[in-house]
Amino acid sequence: MRVKHYSLRTEEAYGQWVRRYLKFHRDAAGTWRHPRDLGPADVVAFLNHLANDEHVAAGTQNQALNAILFLYTQVLGMDLGDLGEVNAPELCDTNGSRPPRLTATWRRQNLFNQVNSASCNMIGSLNSSK
Repeated sequence: MRVKHYSLRTEEAYGQWVRRYLKFHRDAAGTWRHPRDLGPADVVAFLNHLANDEHVAAGTQNQALNAILFLYTQVLGMDLGDLGEVNAPELCDTNGSRPPRLTATWRRQNLFNQVNSASCNMIGSLNSSK
C-alpha cells in the first residue's frame, strides 16, 4: 500500500476491514477461511451484514468494499467480477451519497409558512368567537 502512496490511516482502515471480513466468514469451529476460497457471494453477504445488521453508513460500507476489492485485486491478483445487488443503508443512494440537505433558506421559509398558518388559524378563531 505504501508503494501506491495510500495514507497510513487508509492502510490501517483497510487492514481492519479485511480482518472483519475474514472473521465474518470463519466456519462454525472458528477456523479461518482463506480469501481465495471466498467469492463474490461472500463479499455481498458481508456488505449486506454491515448494512442490515450493523446499520453502517453508506460511506462506511463503501470503504469496506474498497478494502476488500484492494485485497482481491492488488494482493491476491483475483478479479471478483460483478458483485450484483448489495443492500444500501437506508436514506442513502447505492453510490453512497448522503440524502439531500435542507438549506437554511428552505427551513426559514417552511418555518415562516407554519407560523403564518398557525397565526391565521388563531386570528380566525378569535374573530369567529365574537
